[in-house]
Amino acid sequence: MTQTVLPMTTATGFGPLPEILADASGAPAVGRTFRRAGLPEALIHDRRMRLPLEAMVGLFAQGAEIAGDRLLGLRVGQAMNPSAYGLWIEHAMEAGTLRSAIRRLSWGVGLHQSGSEVLLTRLRGRWIFGYRVQRFANVDPRAHIDHVVPSMLKIVRRFAGAAWRPGWVGLPYAGDPGAGALAQAIGAEVRFACPYLMIPVSSAVLDRARPVGPAAHDARPLTRSDVVAHAGVRPFHAVTAVEDCIQLELLAGRCGVETVAQRLGLSTRSLQRTLSQEGTSFSDILDRIRRVKAAELLASPDMRVGSVALALGYSDPSNFTRAYKRWTGTAPTVT
Repeated sequence: MTQTVLPMTTATGFGPLPEILADASGAPAVGRTFRRAGLPEALIHDRRMRLPLEAMVGLFAQGAEIAGDRLLGLRVGQAMNPSAYGLWIEHAMEAGTLRSAIRRLSWGVGLHQSGSEVLLTRLRGRWIFGYRVQRFANVDPRAHIDHVVPSMLKIVRRFAGAAWRPGWVGLPYAGDPGAGALAQAIGAEVRFACPYLMIPVSSAVLDRARPVGPAAHDARPLTRSDVVAHAGVRPFHAVTAVEDCIQLELLAGRCGVETVAQRLGLSTRSLQRTLSQEGTSFSDILDRIRRVKAAELLASPDMRVGSVALALGYSDPSNFTRAYKRWTGTAPTVT
């Protein structure tokens, strides 16, 4: 059976957005941004968690709006080391040529997020290094797209040299009054309404051997196995997407099927039908996650049973006690 893939991404992708936003507009602006994007601020402290890709796009849009800074996304990308996205980027940066690096990126991006792809295509006799991401209705994509541009340029310069500049950069959204400042900040002509984020590169740049610096002591090249082990092996499909959204909801001490469905851009009925087709249900997934987290939380001497119940989304601790007895046959106690 083909499993349903829902667009999800990893929290590492927002990089230094909270810090840059706090510096520009104050710490309260960070909390407002996360709340307006429907995300718990606690996500800042666990960057390996997954969240809906639409929420990530919305987080950048809300941050730019709250800061009143059209270039916020670009500033985040400029401050971000591409390797912050994950080991899959480092693996690509170790390739012998840019062409090989883009092939590695095309493979590795699927470990970081679903709903996007890294491309190397031909357009009117020119090679295009591209990034295509799913579009969402009613979510401004500009700041999120902009934050990817500097990382793509840094990857090209890893092979072409720090002085390399693109002839132009193509962006997959309509132009706006901030276009001039954006082009100046990028350092190249900007073309709008492109099918995806596009950076033209020549064959010479694609196939130029990567400059080799001093070798690190005992360093060895990264392998795909290293990248997979670092990223984890959980695939992106409906069941894991629901698991990830439940984890997000529990950071705020709540969890309901309606909210999770909304996060995933589905109706409650559609989500339940999708999970049924994959042999499970929302209540089964929630019950399993609560059982695992209950054991973790009860192992902490700083927690009380009532606090554990609230952290697991139970408004009434007695409901947690009944669930715990069903799982283990005993009443919950803090060890």
